[in-house]
Amino acid sequence: MNIDLALKEGTRFVVNLSLDLKSYCDAYLTSQLYQKRLVELKEAHAVDAGKVSAAEMVAAESDRDRANEHFAKLREDYVMSLKYLSGEMHWDRIKTLIKNQCTLTNLSEQRLFAALSGEENVALPLVIECLNTNFIELLKNSIDTILINRLKKASANTLLQMEIALLPSDKDLAVQIKDNAGGFSQEYLDDFSNIIKFNDPRLGRAKDTQGKHEIEGYCFGGSGLGHLMLANFILRGQVVDRRDKYRAVYNIEEGATTFSIANNAETRGAEIILKSPMRPFALLAGEKPLELAFTLKLPSKKKNLGFFPSAAPAPLPGLSSSDEPRAEENEAISSLNGKRRREKELKAPESSTKRPTI
Repeated sequence: MNIDLALKEGTRFVVNLSLDLKSYCDAYLTSQLYQKRLVELKEAHAVDAGKVSAAEMVAAESDRDRANEHFAKLREDYVMSLKYLSGEMHWDRIKTLIKNQCTLTNLSEQRLFAALSGEENVALPLVIECLNTNFIELLKNSIDTILINRLKKASANTLLQMEIALLPSDKDLAVQIKDNAGGFSQEYLDDFSNIIKFNDPRLGRAKDTQGKHEIEGYCFGGSGLGHLMLANFILRGQVVDRRDKYRAVYNIEEGATTFSIANNAETRGAEIILKSPMRPFALLAGEKPLELAFTLKLPSKKKNLGFFPSAAPAPLPGLSSSDEPRAEENEAISSLNGKRRREKELKAPESSTKRPTI
């Protein structure tokens, strides 16, 4: 999985993200076709055993298994790139690209540089703290929309393009995120403000998931609450607890922050804008920073369709990938393995045979 990131030409604080999903979509659809073919042969055999030879059945099963194995390997790579350390690194790379463009003689850019540097124990602007843990959820939502569109229409676009723009001012920091994935349904847009108004996450559950749960082994997103959670965090400083209720973490001044979603006619996709003061808000007594209190992860598999992996593959240490962030992860794993080998060598009996030094 190769996520390409680069500064938008002629800008300093706008990053373009692109991800080609064609091979992933094609692999999934191929596995579906082979599964369908096998089912048709079995049904024909049940009606008249003479119509389908044993060789045909074996060949069809072999084709189905190869297609499933190919898709499973692709999905494993995608899952590994969208969760844990690798998932977080996509947003970290975006921050680094923008941070390196900051002019430290400019006061607002000094503040932006500090916010993007992520120094330990330094309070952050609310929008940055929010995206530090939840940018990956927005990315997964855009990916899922591309994937669903491809299932609905063979000619649908499979190249995801996102634009992430940071807009600093003397007092505020806004983040604008646009994609080309088709945008929101009108029903979702019409209902969104009421869902926020009544402050109940259950009112909007799965409103715009487009049937994701029927094909979770294909999509990557969650229950469809991501935008609601982000909005309530930005507007009210609230997170959702285990009882599916909102709990305040920050003391947010009324009107100090904004959150909006819309469809962008130019990109033919979604547009999300978050804005908060550059200065951090105070944590309520006994609460922890967002990175410890609130994270969204890939969902577990809830429905087994029988012809693709029944669950997202578990992360495998040392798995190779062409992604730049994975190299850092593998380097850390390699270092740890080397340390363990040295520890074993130190514990080895003195009587053990030693190789001659060359």
